[in-house]
Amino acid sequence: MSDITKSEILNELDPVLPFLREVAREVMFAPQEKIRRDDLQEWVALVLEACDVGNTWVSDESMVGDFWLGDADRQERVAEVGEKLGLELKSGDYIVDVARRFRALHDDEPDGPDEDELVEGDAAGDAP
Repeated sequence: MSDITKSEILNELDPVLPFLREVAREVMFAPQEKIRRDDLQEWVALVLEACDVGNTWVSDESMVGDFWLGDADRQERVAEVGEKLGLELKSGDYIVDVARRFRALHDDEPDGPDEDELVEGDAAGDAP
């Protein structure tokens, strides 16, 4: 493996830098009003935990399948998350909507779902 200097990297990037600068000016973050609501944040965190993506930046437009774009087993992974949460999911389901559905599934439980059940994925589907 060769040692690449900073100047060599910059020389290689030189032809694409104007394009990257233009794209950077046009990048706009999607809204987060729905996903950041106090009554949903805990549920969004549980959905992200079920997706096994940790504390990931998501927006109102983030979908369950976004975490596995290009993966051949994307549908399978989305189905596994659905099993963990006790919900039927599609890769195009918005995280915020999944969080609402998951909360509704556990509305009668004052403390929400047991985290061990969520992580294991075997008992989350048994919730009333």
